[in-house]
Amino acid sequence: MLTVGNLLKKAREHSGKQIEEIAQTLRIKPDYLKKIEQNDFSTFNSSTFVKGFIRSYASFLGLDAENVVALFRRQIGEEDVPLKARKMLVRPQSVVISPTTIISLAIIVFFIGIFTFLITQFYRLQQPPEFRIVQPNAPITTVDSPTYEITGVVEENSLVTVNGSQVQLREDNTFSLTLELREGDNTYSFEAAKKNIDGQKATQVVTLIYIPPGRPTEVQTQAPQSQNPVQESSVTIKTSEDAWIQAIADSTQKAVGVKSKGYSVTFTATTKLEITSGKPNATVVTIDNKQYPWRIRNGVGALVCERQGNTEWKCQE
Repeated sequence: MLTVGNLLKKAREHSGKQIEEIAQTLRIKPDYLKKIEQNDFSTFNSSTFVKGFIRSYASFLGLDAENVVALFRRQIGEEDVPLKARKMLVRPQSVVISPTTIISLAIIVFFIGIFTFLITQFYRLQQPPEFRIVQPNAPITTVDSPTYEITGVVEENSLVTVNGSQVQLREDNTFSLTLELREGDNTYSFEAAKKNIDGQKATQVVTLIYIPPGRPTEVQTQAPQSQNPVQESSVTIKTSEDAWIQAIADSTQKAVGVKSKGYSVTFTATTKLEITSGKPNATVVTIDNKQYPWRIRNGVGALVCERQGNTEWKCQE
């Protein structure tokens, strides 16, 4: 028989998430989530609390929360009754729920909901769109024809540019460009961004090396010699309090989510670095062992840095 616990456990395992990771995000004790997956509701004083936890858990896993709660109700019965008898430590007459208490709780719940909604929207809007170059399937490709067709696909409601010029998209969000190549290197920088949103951009660089038939060695040996390799920089993020963190290095996401006190992560970046912190005063960022200051707006810290080649990192103030 399908139970609430089995349904949630299978959905969590399918998502690849651990209970501790989900519990930290939802602010629910891991033991509570384990008990729910085991269909052991004796720990909870009332089914009302269980339904609240189940609703949050199901929503996080992408399930229809109300359908899952309805399954729970059928599993234990419709009445919201205590699931485990407990000894009364105080007399019932001493518990008084006043209108002021109800209003205060409603206001707290309202602001928590608003804050959660804003954080979710901020995270979603800041993510770059899904973008992929289909042909060629490698960033550097050697061809022997003076013309070449580049094809790709991008997320719906996005814009694509190549070397600063907008690319015409088909109705299925694919595109193709037939390019005239000059002898040697031909580099094309693609950027994809969501329409009407000033968020992160997905970037891909394609280099086509056109070598006319009969002269392969000359061009192939000259092109690599003209380039100096860019050295990677070491980036470290540390928090002294719980804080929401997002880190993107060279268009690749390195960290995201609420990180606990004492969190530390180190990764590398080459040309571009974008870091956001919900608590900038409790978050320290160093690049090659040098600390960089935050640009703070509305309490949120942003650090956007770029560099050309092996020059020093320059961050927006």
